[in-house]
Amino acid sequence: MSEKAAASKRKKRVLIAFAGIILAAVIVLAAVLGVRLYYRASDKPVSVGLSQSVNDFIMPVKLIAHRGFSGLAPENTIPAVKAAADADFDGCEFDIRLTKDGRWVVFHDNDVSRMTNGEGLVSDMTLAQVQSLVIDAGSNVQQYPDERIPTLEEMLKACADYGVAPVVEIHLEEGQTPDYDAVASALRAVQFGDCMVISADLDALAQMQKLLPDADTRFLSSRVTGDQIERCAEQGFHGISFDASVSANLLHIEKISESGMIIGAWTVDNIHLLDKLYEKGVFEITTNMIYPS
Repeated sequence: MSEKAAASKRKKRVLIAFAGIILAAVIVLAAVLGVRLYYRASDKPVSVGLSQSVNDFIMPVKLIAHRGFSGLAPENTIPAVKAAADADFDGCEFDIRLTKDGRWVVFHDNDVSRMTNGEGLVSDMTLAQVQSLVIDAGSNVQQYPDERIPTLEEMLKACADYGVAPVVEIHLEEGQTPDYDAVASALRAVQFGDCMVISADLDALAQMQKLLPDADTRFLSSRVTGDQIERCAEQGFHGISFDASVSANLLHIEKISESGMIIGAWTVDNIHLLDKLYEKGVFEITTNMIYPS
């Protein structure tokens, strides 16, 4: 082979290798963008009727409004409860945490700065201080210019008044001594037969199960493990709800189901992700954006 022919062959190999690298990069980029689009939340509320799977199967999907219908009203507020009821959600999830003087208030973050005109930790404030704050963030907040942080009792009354089942998520700070009796009493007072109590704290759930044996108890897991499934099943919890954005959680669906517990997923704001979960056997979805058709 002549030197010229050998050089041409080497050049061709380099070009082929370079093309292969470019193709591989394009495939990786497409995969990354595809995943981002797949999990990207809808920027406005969408009907579950747009699903390609839910309408083709017999098993109905249960939709729970995340922090109320937070796609339409500021999260964890009474307007968000009303919006959830008006949209015919199966349940209205909201978060509770303790004030400095031991009162349960409805707020997700431990710090008030993201959602209100104040600063500081809920656990460092009295009930009066918390309720002096104004909600100044969230969906369509301009329509609710003087909205305040509700108490657990006020939120449960709103659920009862508007006719939507409460899904109460318990949050605790290290070192707090929670009054679970107050939560149980508040739930008994509104006489909900289908209330749900959820938490990422196994001990909190166990305490609530003792006080409210008829309540539906669910463990929340960011990343499901076999040990969690076994502990929840032994404790007699009704279900496990997992973070839908962690794909590894989908590998545990069969084991959760085999344990006899209900499977839920949060926070699902993309109709394609809803389809994927539904096809894998997840029929309970917590969402900010997907409303019942």
